[in-house]
Amino acid sequence: MKDSEIMKSENQNLQAWEEPEPTKEEILAGIKEAIEEVKLIKAGKLKAKSLSDLLNEL
Repeated sequence: MKDSEIMKSENQNLQAWEEPEPTKEEILAGIKEAIEEVKLIKAGKLKAKSLSDLLNEL
């Protein structure tokens, strides 16, 4: 197998592992959920996460 064929095969394998881009609806739903969380935090009904916890989720 040639190097170019191996590279092409590996590239196809990597693309198969990639997550699809979120839809507009998914993005808007995520923003809406975040706004609701902020409202609950401000109202004292939900505990805020620390920055390190947020970064660890990524």
